[in-house]
Amino acid sequence: MDLRALRYYVQSVELGSITAAAEACHVAQPSITHAIAQLEQEFDTTFLIRSRKGVTPTEEGALFFGKARALLQHAQFVQEEMRQHQQESEFLYVSPAINAKALTLSMTALRNNTSDVQWQLTQDSSKANYWLINDHELSNPPPSPHQWQPLVTEEYYLLVPVGHEAANLIMHKQTLTIEHLIQYDWIERTHCPFKEAFDHLLHQLKLFEQIKIQASVSNDDWALSLVASGYGITISPVTPSTLDSGIYPIPLSLIEGAPQPNRTIGLLKNKRR
Repeated sequence: MDLRALRYYVQSVELGSITAAAEACHVAQPSITHAIAQLEQEFDTTFLIRSRKGVTPTEEGALFFGKARALLQHAQFVQEEMRQHQQESEFLYVSPAINAKALTLSMTALRNNTSDVQWQLTQDSSKANYWLINDHELSNPPPSPHQWQPLVTEEYYLLVPVGHEAANLIMHKQTLTIEHLIQYDWIERTHCPFKEAFDHLLHQLKLFEQIKIQASVSNDDWALSLVASGYGITISPVTPSTLDSGIYPIPLSLIEGAPQPNRTIGLLKNKRR
């Protein structure tokens, strides 16, 4: 008994015709007839009653039909499972500068674009042949023979707790300036390249010494949690729809004199591996 014979038999019963089964299976009719005859010989019984109108299963044939169909379904399940296990597996390094929400968006985009790859995340960058990083961590252009694939772009926002004075100013369509910002408590994101540009701007405006740093963190998730708790404000690249309900995002375009950067999270591939 083989799966092909079972498939021919099941098709014949479902369609009520050996001719129709042959067409559905894309084989010649004698192939169907021979396969069914072998099954009947193997089990020493008659499975089908043949007539000019087609075929109908005997009592034994109906019982065998149910079991044969179940076997075929199980075989298909096994084949699909094995295909998944045989998918290419790759080690993926994830930059610590990517927060949890951005990682979710990036991995979703990555899996949609590479459905044939199983990703194994690692913090050992030397072990990986793919890196999920942002473009600020990338030399431009990417070092040869590396290949860069952008996945998710985030704008930078001023993030403040809901109900914060800065949020109220924006909601009432009042002007928010850099001078306003230095009055508030800040969460410093030490790992962010934008920090250097923002510090440079404060130096130019002679405001750097006035900024009040309440906390310095090297992790975006910590920064967002501190903002949501009301501990301070920060400027961070985010997708507003993914933010905690306790955080109010203010576009930098609404802050007079503020730069308006963005960052792109993407996949860096070493083509030699």
